Amino acid sequence: MRDEQRDPAPGAFETGAKNLCRMLEDSADRFGDRPALIFLDKVIPYNELRQKVHFMAAALQKIGIEKGDRVAIMR
Repeated sequence: MRDEQRDPAPGAFETGAKNLCRMLEDSADRFGDRPALIFLDKVIPYNELRQKVHFMAAALQKIGIEKGDRVAIMR
């Protein structure tokens, strides 16, 4: 699915030596049940956010999405 001519997306979220995924993993290990996201009265701790991210990543991989592919999530 990946078109190498497309864009610089694979490194778009890299900050120093860590990418966004690594930062989430490290934060979940370090902060566990502490709030990662707060919106109105909904609080999602780091561990739950990591679980949701892994679930979504597995679902996307199952339908053929690969690293570097663009994905829009609409609700």
